[in-house]
Amino acid sequence: MNQTETLIVNKPASSTDAYSGGIQAIRDTTGVSGGIHGHVNCVNYSFTIAGKNVTAFEWNNLSVLHNYADAGENCASYIQSNKFSTGPTWAGCAEACSLDENDKTALVTYEMDSWVSGEDSGNRITLDLVVGDSKVMRGKESSGKAEATAAIRIGANTSCPNAKYTKGIILGKAIDTGIDATEMQGEVVLKLNSKQVIQVGSTTISDQGVTSKNYVSYLALGLSLIALAICLL
Repeated sequence: MNQTETLIVNKPASSTDAYSGGIQAIRDTTGVSGGIHGHVNCVNYSFTIAGKNVTAFEWNNLSVLHNYADAGENCASYIQSNKFSTGPTWAGCAEACSLDENDKTALVTYEMDSWVSGEDSGNRITLDLVVGDSKVMRGKESSGKAEATAAIRIGANTSCPNAKYTKGIILGKAIDTGIDATEMQGEVVLKLNSKQVIQVGSTTISDQGVTSKNYVSYLALGLSLIALAICLL
């Protein structure tokens, strides 16, 4: 095996490398072949066990940034994966697992908090999904297209066909506008197949028209929703 592991402490800030850090741990397996599928090798590994009677918050990792700068793009944590071959690649993965079928307490894979003050500035975004041209990002000439499949995909793991979400998206009370597509350039805001419907109370809107227990009273509401959808297009 031709594997190297290097630990660099207090790297000089004057380094010409793209990333200059106080402590660098480097694992190089470019000369390694084979291995056990499913076995994970890590550069950094930390493990915390929170005992049953612990009441304090046990966090396995804490990354804090105090930003006093007037410029730049400063992050408390940044992860990057560069794909050079055909192997499936993730920039990040978070896993929350519960084996107790009767567990009713919270299980949240990711919580993102925005603590703000004052009125909306238009730039306070809790989750910003951005697509870009990888060649331009790496200083190369663009091929002219840079299309990604989806910003969000909601579904089950391919190995668990019995798993599902009971709801895809829940919009809570603290929202003024549920979905705003006014800046979208595409034409189709909502796409359904012929077997899917939109429900508003006891009213169903489908490709067959509008049906309701009180058809007459809800017809105006259904037509209004359709008119609103056309306006959004």
